[in-house]
Amino acid sequence: MADVTWDALGPRLAALVERLDHIEDYLTELGRVTGHSYGRYSSGVSVVVMELAMAGKTIQAIKQYRDETGASLEQARVAVARVTAGGA
Repeated sequence: MADVTWDALGPRLAALVERLDHIEDYLTELGRVTGHSYGRYSSGVSVVVMELAMAGKTIQAIKQYRDETGASLEQARVAVARVTAGGA
C-alpha cells in the first residue's frame, strides 16, 4: 500500500467539500420550498483549528479553539480530539 499524504488528499477532499456544500444548498432550498426547516451542518471548528490539529499541533489547536470560542480547556480538548479522529 502506498503512503498517502495530506497534500495528495487535498484536491479530493476539496472536491468532496464542494459536493457536500452543493447538497447542503439543495437541502436548504428544498426545506424552504416545502416548509420544513433544515439547518446546514457546522462542525463548529474553524479551518485554522482544523489545520493546526491535522498538522499535529494539538496544543496550538486547543489554544486557538479556546481563543475563538471561549470554551473551557476540556471542551477545547474534546473538540480538537474529534478533528484528529476524523469527526469534524
